[in-house]
Amino acid sequence: MKRSYKIRIVFIFFVFMLLYTAIIINLSRIQIWQHEFFTNLGDKQYSMTLTKNPPRAAIYDRTKTRLLALNKDSISAFIVPNNLKDADGVKRFLKKHFPDAATRLTHSKDQKFMYVKRKLSDDQITLIANSNLPDIQLLHEPNRFYPLDAAAQIIGITDIDNQGVAGIELQFNKQLAGTPSTVTLEKDARSGRFYFKKETTIPGTLGTPVYLTIDSDLNS
Repeated sequence: MKRSYKIRIVFIFFVFMLLYTAIIINLSRIQIWQHEFFTNLGDKQYSMTLTKNPPRAAIYDRTKTRLLALNKDSISAFIVPNNLKDADGVKRFLKKHFPDAATRLTHSKDQKFMYVKRKLSDDQITLIANSNLPDIQLLHEPNRFYPLDAAAQIIGITDIDNQGVAGIELQFNKQLAGTPSTVTLEKDARSGRFYFKKETTIPGTLGTPVYLTIDSDLNS
C-alpha cells in the first residue's frame, strides 16, 4: 500500500515537472526565440503608419496679398480593414450608404488603411457621426479653392490628392506641395479611441508660395 502510494506521489511529481518544463519552454519561445515575431504582430494590431502631406502653399497675384489659390479643408472618412471591432456592422452600414466602399472592402480586408469616401457632404458627415461605429473615423484634408474664376486657365487645378494637374498648379507642383511626413499612430487597446500616441517618424517640409505677375483686379 505504501509502495503504491509512493509511486503515485512520484508519478504526480513528474507530471507537474513536465508541465512546469513545458511552460518554461513555451515562455522562452515567446519571449526569447520568437520575441521579434510577436512584437511585430502586436505592432500590426495596434499601430498604423500614414503619409501626411503638408498644407499646399498659396498662389498670389503681383500684389503679394491677394490670393488666387488657397486651401479649404474637407472631411474624409476612413477605416482600418485589418482591425475592425464591428466588422459586420461596418459592412452593413457601407453596403447601405456607401456601396462603392463596401465593394472595395471585400478586396481590402488585410489592409491597414482604406478611404470610405473623401470630400464628404454635411449630410454624410452627420450620418457617420450618428452611426455609432467607432471603426469609421473622420479625417480633415486640405483641398484647393480658387476665388477668382477669370484666372482659372492660368492657375489650373489639383486632383483629389491636392497634386497639380494643370496650369501653375502643375508647373510649380513641387514647390507648392512641399514634402510629405510619415506619422505613426498607436491605438489604445483598452479604449474606444483610435489612437493615444501620435509620432512623426519622418518630418516633411512646407511648400513655398508662388507669386504671379498678373493683377487680380484686372482679371475680375
